[in-house]
Amino acid sequence: MQLVLDGKCAGECYEPDGWAKLKDEPTDKTEGRVGRTMLGEHQTPQEHVNITMELEEIPKILAMILNNEKQYATSEKSARYTNIVNSPGLTESQKDLYNQWFVIIQKLITKKYGDVFDPNKIKKLAQENARYFISVFVPTQMIHTVPLAQLNRIAGWLGDLAGCIEKNQMPPEELVFFNKMYSSIVLFLGELSRLNLLYEDLQSNRKQRAISLFAERTLENYHVADSFGDDVYVTSYWGSFAQFAQAHRHRTLWYEMVKPIVGETSQFYVPPIIADAGLTRQWLNDMYLVKDDFPQGMMVKINEKGPIDAFILKCKERLCSAAQLEIMQQTTKTLSMMQAAGVKKVQDIPVKARCQFKDYTCPTPCGFAEGINLTRII
Repeated sequence: MQLVLDGKCAGECYEPDGWAKLKDEPTDKTEGRVGRTMLGEHQTPQEHVNITMELEEIPKILAMILNNEKQYATSEKSARYTNIVNSPGLTESQKDLYNQWFVIIQKLITKKYGDVFDPNKIKKLAQENARYFISVFVPTQMIHTVPLAQLNRIAGWLGDLAGCIEKNQMPPEELVFFNKMYSSIVLFLGELSRLNLLYEDLQSNRKQRAISLFAERTLENYHVADSFGDDVYVTSYWGSFAQFAQAHRHRTLWYEMVKPIVGETSQFYVPPIIADAGLTRQWLNDMYLVKDDFPQGMMVKINEKGPIDAFILKCKERLCSAAQLEIMQQTTKTLSMMQAAGVKKVQDIPVKARCQFKDYTCPTPCGFAEGINLTRII
């Protein structure tokens, strides 16, 4: 039924009378147009129909793959607002470390900010930080809306990725990571097929596109001022899986991460409140206990690029006392780096919370001084 609508939409390009005539045209004429547009990869008509799915027990990393492909809307279970220790797939080590550090972090926040945050806020922040010990392969759940054509493109790219994993067509050190997601990809594609959402012609991929989440290399830091004026930027930095999952939701910017490899050189994010309490060694020792599970606190190399204007919009989202601390700190660092490089559009932006921007009005002022000055440690 959705393809009939798509076919009529395709006719809008050249039908003088538009929808008034298209809506009542013969079915065979509509279906013929569907075939021609799909086969020729002129698939915009198939983007008029959106598919909304509730994805249950989808691994976090697979959710990240879907969320990195721009054309979507997602409502995902939050690790800040929910206790995820009872999620399926957690190892006993992950559960124990989550519970242990939830208690420690809750006490540290209460001691440092008990006069600023209420108990519910403290609990949420403790949950958000304890989840750094939870694997990026542990299931989450979300409602995901995506155009039919885009869903099929992604399905095709996932099929290609699954084929590479199955045939060991990547370095062994990378396969350690990708083997963990293979069964989930196969299950997801199987469900799409069962629901009759897959169309071979929409997966033709003559342009040889692939999943955008994974990068082959680290990009060099630069802010283009010579060839492109004061308009675009590229930067590369280390951040946790958790930060990346937050960052790439800015669909006006482009994000990718270098394929993660686990080993003795693996790095992990340490929340400042942990470092401030002298617990860095204990935190890292515990991280190493679950390093083979690829915990969300594991650091990956992130490439970020896009228009300066889009970065400014990111600042108006993430430079806030309510934002995840890690992404707030990285956004602050990138802003300072741009200003030092002489990028004109950001020179007048204060390196403070968005409520201090002259063109932004906060609907719910917090009055939290360390949050406004970007010096908070949780």
